[in-house]
Amino acid sequence: MKQLKRIYQYLQQRYGEMWSLTIVCFTIVVIGIPNIMDLTENLRSAEGDKYLTWIYICNLLCLTIISVQLLRLDCRQLLSRRTANILDTSGYLILLLMILRHRLEKHVIGLNLDGNDLFQQDTAYIYLLGFLLIFISRLVLRAVKIKEEQDLTI
Repeated sequence: MKQLKRIYQYLQQRYGEMWSLTIVCFTIVVIGIPNIMDLTENLRSAEGDKYLTWIYICNLLCLTIISVQLLRLDCRQLLSRRTANILDTSGYLILLLMILRHRLEKHVIGLNLDGNDLFQQDTAYIYLLGFLLIFISRLVLRAVKIKEEQDLTI
């Protein structure tokens, strides 16, 4: 019981008012684990499109990266270079996975991905998320610089 209380106190200190962030990240991970098991079974089967499976694995990796990186944030010091680096790394990793996914889309033979609007919107939204994370990291970095300059003038 003392161990659980220490864990709760640590999470309370680290995330404070943003406790919902932790719940969202853990929910994403818990939902993603069974999907990974299904995808590994599809990779082992003789039938099924392996490239389509790898595309879904890229999507799950994007969600996992977002969850893990958000859990690394320290909500006590959101305006820090560490926060900017975490967001920047997340954005670039998501863009890299989406480029890999785009390369895999050319090899999918089981579906007509060009005619599937939902699939194309999915790709666009994940690209947008990667660029948005990079943009927010630049904003945080700029805010850190302004804060440092203001601290020097006082």
